[in-house]
Amino acid sequence: MDTINPMLMNHEKIVYTVKFIKGGAYTRTTSADPAMVELIRTHAVEMKARMEQGNEIRPADPVFHELFKHHSEITIKLQNIARGVEEWETSTNPQIALLIQSHTHAVSDFVKRGMPAARVMHPLPRGYHATPDTTGTPSQ
Repeated sequence: MDTINPMLMNHEKIVYTVKFIKGGAYTRTTSADPAMVELIRTHAVEMKARMEQGNEIRPADPVFHELFKHHSEITIKLQNIARGVEEWETSTNPQIALLIQSHTHAVSDFVKRGMPAARVMHPLPRGYHATPDTTGTPSQ
């Protein structure tokens, strides 16, 4: 995960836009800096793979922990675009869609504030009702 720290340290070079859609969120992450574009694209692919495998990141953060707990209920589609990546992250479970949308708030803060934001833990969203792990794999 060599992409996270450089992105946090250069957060002012990143533009992150979010649109809530049915079942989750559409995001666009771009930069005018070619080195940052490569980091953005690499990070997106790495995080998609981690989610598909349930390979949790930030286990102490309630939103991230709960999101990864339900990884099998999340679909992620990536598309490289000029200067970055578009991503569609969705679930047919409305409760998981709340987590996806809450996650985008956390990422927005990472992009806005960089390292200080990475130290913040994110509470579960209002209206979210924790559901059992449907994957059959133990949470970490």
